[in-house]
Amino acid sequence: MKKTIFILSFLSLLAFSACHKDEETLPEDSLPVIIENYLPLTVGNYWIYEEFQIDTNGTATDLGKIDSCYIEKDTLINNKTYFKYCRVAPGYGSSIKFIRDSSHYIVNSNGIILFSSVDFSSILHTYYTIIPVSDTVSVNTSKMTDKDVEITTPYGTFTTYNYKTTCAITPAFASNGNERYWNTRYANNVGIVAETIATYLSTPVFTERRLVRYHLN
Repeated sequence: MKKTIFILSFLSLLAFSACHKDEETLPEDSLPVIIENYLPLTVGNYWIYEEFQIDTNGTATDLGKIDSCYIEKDTLINNKTYFKYCRVAPGYGSSIKFIRDSSHYIVNSNGIILFSSVDFSSILHTYYTIIPVSDTVSVNTSKMTDKDVEITTPYGTFTTYNYKTTCAITPAFASNGNERYWNTRYANNVGIVAETIATYLSTPVFTERRLVRYHLN
């Protein structure tokens, strides 16, 4: 009887081992590689946007204004390659950033994180809005939110990640609500498809630009 039990136990062990041999996992090199590129940085890339005013009900009114962004050139800063990201916006002036892709993060030449595809829990940037008389208007914190949210623009619908800045307005300036939000929505292999470009202390309405066309080299 003991011999029979031993044989049955041994056969069970062999069967268990055989099952595990059949359940082989693919080697890492054979797994599909998902390439993320939430702001394609190649000289000559450009994005064209249309501006809208968004009211408290979420209704968008076309302002009849167009602005654009483009990658002018690359350059070395502290032995790292950055791209000159230029924005031309009638009524808001022009702006320039030097930015680079840093392993799932987009950072500028000052080391400020502008986007992450992996960190949706940390505060990525904190800064203050201060008027010339040294009064603090707001404390601003930026983090990633709204993962895989669909956003519709004049160009089409995109699945996006949102770099959201919350502006906590100090009591002296908070007569029309104590928070404002700046959203910058990125789509993989496209770039920024929608972005808050103006908020106001006097009213909760805001201005947003939405993608109408783009070109990637």
